[in-house]
Amino acid sequence: MNTPDMPARTPPSPSPASGPDPKVAAPLVPRPAATVILLRDAPTGVEILMMRRVEASVFGGGAYVFPGGRVDAQDLDPALACRCLGMSEAEARTLLDTREGALGYWIAAVRECFEESGLLLAVDHREQPVSVQPALEAERAALLAQTTTLLDIITRHDLRLTLAPLVYFSHWITQAGRPRRFDTRFFMAAVPAEQVASHDGAELDDHVWINPADALERHHRGEFHLMFPTRRTLEELARCDSVEAALALARSPRPRRAMTPINARGRNGPALLVPGDYPFVEVSLLDPTRSGERSCELLVGDAMRIGQRVSRVTAPHPRDPALPGANSYLLGTPETGIAVIDPGPADVQHREALLAHGAGAIRWILCTHTHEAHAGGASGLAEATGARLIGRHARWPGAEDVPAPCLRFDHEPLDGERLQLGGIVLDVIATPGHADNHLCFLAPDDQMLFTGDHLAQGPHATRVAAREQAMDDLIEAFWRLRDCGPVHLAPGHGFLMSPAQEMFERALTDQVGRENRVLRALREGREGSLDDLLTIAFHDIDEAVRARWTDTLLAHLERLRVEGRARRAGDRWQSVG
Repeated sequence: MNTPDMPARTPPSPSPASGPDPKVAAPLVPRPAATVILLRDAPTGVEILMMRRVEASVFGGGAYVFPGGRVDAQDLDPALACRCLGMSEAEARTLLDTREGALGYWIAAVRECFEESGLLLAVDHREQPVSVQPALEAERAALLAQTTTLLDIITRHDLRLTLAPLVYFSHWITQAGRPRRFDTRFFMAAVPAEQVASHDGAELDDHVWINPADALERHHRGEFHLMFPTRRTLEELARCDSVEAALALARSPRPRRAMTPINARGRNGPALLVPGDYPFVEVSLLDPTRSGERSCELLVGDAMRIGQRVSRVTAPHPRDPALPGANSYLLGTPETGIAVIDPGPADVQHREALLAHGAGAIRWILCTHTHEAHAGGASGLAEATGARLIGRHARWPGAEDVPAPCLRFDHEPLDGERLQLGGIVLDVIATPGHADNHLCFLAPDDQMLFTGDHLAQGPHATRVAAREQAMDDLIEAFWRLRDCGPVHLAPGHGFLMSPAQEMFERALTDQVGRENRVLRALREGREGSLDDLLTIAFHDIDEAVRARWTDTLLAHLERLRVEGRARRAGDRWQSVG
């Protein structure tokens, strides 16, 4: 059994300027491997077969894992491929997006499943599912002792391996620097009918059928050791309440990126990140040697260097400490002057942090918009530095938290204007939607776009003002920003995001998807109040905070009303046509 082994730390790579260090071994090439997530329905929901590795294992001793192991030469035997049903080499290559030996992953999954759990995905000569009889149990023992092969077994018993039940789920690669590395494909399958699992008694000393949520809870209590890829897989499956739901998740169209973890530093010590974790892109970009010293948390008050001339200081959220803090960005150098984009809330400690990191050279303060979290501290910072204030006031009443009497701009830039601020060039892009005075700033020399609140990080849609044109404005601005050519996005809340084009396309898909859910519900005759439609449009957002998106829902409905696809009847909405 060999599954991806995740480390706590990777040593730095040698500097390219110094050349390779002859004392440092070349990185190991990951070995192909396959893992099977076996499922069954139970009164408490879906259960997964998990098996415990013996304490003496080279890695993962005492950990509960899924059956699996490396792809052996026997799994690539053409004669064995000829005795498989439900998958061809060509189909396997397409699914795995690989060139050679793709079918071997499926065959290895079946073989390892039989060796480690005693469950065999096969049919007899009449294409009827087999049950594991004493004769096959003896064959399993011989296979574990390496005195026979899987091809010999199925030939003797005139069987065919059934590969169709194995649904490709995910792809994990052990990171560089480990003594063992695996390129592992995770598959999912329902447990074969009339078969009973049993651990092999050699590499594995226990097995259990367990609900994913229960396994995670026991892990958190320190009772059920899980390796990193196993835990992340269980977190995905904890949302599924049946075998069918889990298989539907595996079959759903979604990118199956290779999950290669990287090391980072958190407030509680070393941490592992994989693609999809919010800090992953930033840590990958800013820690190319994979030293593991880059922070994976937004630490209030610390200046984090995120570009050659760009630093970020995060302030606590002024209204809800549980929400991500507000980012302020410092651009430039003390010699040429420093510009601050979004000075943050009216927080004395945050202002002192900006002054300290600005080294007495803050000359310009720019606001993406006039909400408290981003512009509340503008006047105080301007008074402390004498810097010029640059931004726009909202035209709509009540659209800004920091109104004109409290914040007087020295310059209100035009859409498309280029600002020359010492050694920094910033292009101004008007992006109404979240707020009608919202601006984004593109630093072309740094290939970085400062997005304010126009683009949110994570599953939440960008919140939009409840006015007729707001949603059209938001979507049009997404297209404009996508086409302006940034590489990295620096948001008002969260970490650097990249690639920029993909981020904007996801945001567009998210907004259109929510609107389509609302329209579909109305067309199905489900006229409803705002509360009803809010649950439909934002079902993926925690109920406790869902009401914050009421204005965004209204913006969607106003857009549908103007287009003649919905109408308002009192406090309810209906489909038109």
